[in-house]
Amino acid sequence: MSTLRGLTIAAACCAGSILAPANAYEIPTHEDLTETAVDRSLLATSAARNDLGLAGLRGVEAQTFPNSSGAQKTIPNLFRDGARFEDSVFPTIRPLRHFYNPLNGEGLNVPLLPTQISSPDWALARPGTVSAQERSYWDAKKSFFEALTKPLEAERQAAFGETFQFLGQVLHHLQDMAQPQHVRNDAHCDWFPCSLIGSGRSRYEAFTNDVRRNLPTDPPSGYNITSSTFTSVFNSPRRFWHTESGQNSPAAGKGIAEFTNGNFVSYGTNFDRPGLFPAPLAFTIDPDVDVQAECQNAAWCSNLHGRMTFYGNIVRDNFLGQSSDRENRRASTFSTFDQDLINRGGTPRFSLNRFNFQAAHDFLIPRAVAYSAGMINYFFRGKIDLVPDDTNPGTFLIKNLGSEPMTGDFGLYYDYDAPGTRNNRTLLIDWRNISIPENGQLNIGTVPADPTNPAPKNSGIFMLVFKGDMGAESTAEFGAVVGKIVSIAPWTFTDIGPIYPSGGKLGINDAGQVAGTTTANAQAFLWSSGSGMQLLPGGVPSFAHGINSSGLVVGLVDGEAALWSGTTGVQHLGALPVSISSQAFGINSSGLVVGTSILGDPTGMPRAFLWPAGSGMQDFGPLENGRQVASEAYAINSSGQDVGYNTFGGIQRAFLWTPGSGMQDLGTLPGGTSSVAYGINDIGQVVGQSDSSSGRRAFIWTSGSGMQDLGTLPGSAESNATGINNNGQVVGVSSGQFGSNPRTFLWSSGSGMQDLSVLLQSKIGDWQYIAGGAINDAGQIAGAGPLSYSSAWHAFLLSRTRR
Repeated sequence: MSTLRGLTIAAACCAGSILAPANAYEIPTHEDLTETAVDRSLLATSAARNDLGLAGLRGVEAQTFPNSSGAQKTIPNLFRDGARFEDSVFPTIRPLRHFYNPLNGEGLNVPLLPTQISSPDWALARPGTVSAQERSYWDAKKSFFEALTKPLEAERQAAFGETFQFLGQVLHHLQDMAQPQHVRNDAHCDWFPCSLIGSGRSRYEAFTNDVRRNLPTDPPSGYNITSSTFTSVFNSPRRFWHTESGQNSPAAGKGIAEFTNGNFVSYGTNFDRPGLFPAPLAFTIDPDVDVQAECQNAAWCSNLHGRMTFYGNIVRDNFLGQSSDRENRRASTFSTFDQDLINRGGTPRFSLNRFNFQAAHDFLIPRAVAYSAGMINYFFRGKIDLVPDDTNPGTFLIKNLGSEPMTGDFGLYYDYDAPGTRNNRTLLIDWRNISIPENGQLNIGTVPADPTNPAPKNSGIFMLVFKGDMGAESTAEFGAVVGKIVSIAPWTFTDIGPIYPSGGKLGINDAGQVAGTTTANAQAFLWSSGSGMQLLPGGVPSFAHGINSSGLVVGLVDGEAALWSGTTGVQHLGALPVSISSQAFGINSSGLVVGTSILGDPTGMPRAFLWPAGSGMQDFGPLENGRQVASEAYAINSSGQDVGYNTFGGIQRAFLWTPGSGMQDLGTLPGGTSSVAYGINDIGQVVGQSDSSSGRRAFIWTSGSGMQDLGTLPGSAESNATGINNNGQVVGVSSGQFGSNPRTFLWSSGSGMQDLSVLLQSKIGDWQYIAGGAINDAGQIAGAGPLSYSSAWHAFLLSRTRR
């Protein structure tokens, strides 16, 4: 590389610094990474927010809380505030506490300053134990407890605001651990007082901030932060920083600080400075690289010319294992003066430029987001519930639905309105010093559903709160905090009446209207609590399968898909070309209908259809090698996304069809080959059944997370999910092999799978199981089953009463 051209490149790569207070990843970068982490965390799911009584993150449903300055912010913006506030310099210079050397456990250690408290010691300080640190992980836990238990709504709102902001400040630290200078004691700062001991502004951070809109944030391959593989390793707050100590830390550790320290060099600890830190695993030299070829038309280097020599290394992620080793061919760059040094018998020097920084982004930025989102999930990981004990009527169980034992205090709170105040919260029952094993339960006796002094604002609705020891979190620091809104209002069973043998498919809307098919004469009906069962026009045989929010019903009349309206009666939807029959299974709020049309050719093949008013029936089934294959569509959401199954190579696979994007194969559970989808909600969660290495299982599929096995009820071998609402509650059936001993279940992410058959048998005797079950957003369940082994089938409605 010529000296003149090399100097031109070095000047262009390093120019543009401006004086500003010290930051680590600059503030806008931290804000963006933190918001992305929120979107990748449990807080992005409605089920997790519903447990805590929280509304949406954005848009018209977004909920706001005050930050520490009193400004009302949404949850993502409170996290962004935390990321920003953590770089404040008054009353203490917080950035000095953002360093951590995993080799010796120290914080920043440079001349003219005492050794600073390390990043994990600062971020995880117990409340009141470290001067000027009042926004630690444990301060966030303290605020979270107050958000669940404080008497006044304004107090709880302020505490929620602190919870999210303080957590944002903790995430700032994990992101700093993905900046090499912060884990290799490489001081940097362009605020004048600290520039006396530092090396000037971090060019890595400046460049990262310049390109922050285009940073790679998708999780690294193998980083499923919700998997037991991840959560079992990072099972304490400190382990997110490091899992080992001393010289073994970067060599074998799995924390984010250990990963960065062992795999990357920095301005002050490059390959030419041996002894400061162990060098990463060097592997190759790329000599004489043309700058324009490397530039790839990026605006910042489009006018640069010359050649560079890059030095590479092996990047090893101890969490993923040695098999995941990757090359970083742009770890460092030979300096402008290297050839002259070599000619004179000297040692080459190294420098870092934007090409090196951009290569580092591919490794460090995705992990900064993954560890940040993982920390949010860890903070909110606890799952508890309060449910009736069906084996001891009138009493209740506290359930620990998590994988860690819990020992501590449980409190049951409820809200009431009082003159001059709003939504007061008071403690009803306090269960002290009780222990529940992982995935265990404890009978805690009776619970009054209707306290009288004061009277509840919402009868039967409580906030269940735990504080105590759970896993690595203990009361010595502050304790784990878990909360969930629970309902102990009793279920009401309504017998809708006799229905067609084997039940058929049932539909329910948010008004509690149920569509189905009556007894042996096979006639479609619409049921409501005020009018009872009303037969739909069109004659027999007719079958009703689905209903939308407006009360429009879809199904089948005389072998053809049909739509019933209260104003226009029955409308025949026709069939696809060369079809001999059709039937409709689902309808959304816009009146779009999905179903199946049976072809009249020798194959008798079913084909999925979409019917929009005015356009007629459209075939959206897939093709294989240019030929039609079997497909059926069973449900559609408000966005027009449809689900069902398609057939490729003779194998059924669940699909999700999205307008504008087409059909997506949802795959199967591990070890499976076939699957089918029966339900979808408005946020795109899909439920159905897949075969697997454990047998046929109910599943829930979520974009980004894939297919989750919902398991079975105790004593069952199989399960199938038939319906899901917008709160993520799922209904279906769990049974023995070949459908023996079927039992209905209700599943949610917070409560797991609950057996409703015990409840129903106590209501109507020898009731058997659900068929074609559906659930609305109010949690009402429509299902069907025989009243005994030999009697007729009845449709029923299960509702939570509100006295």
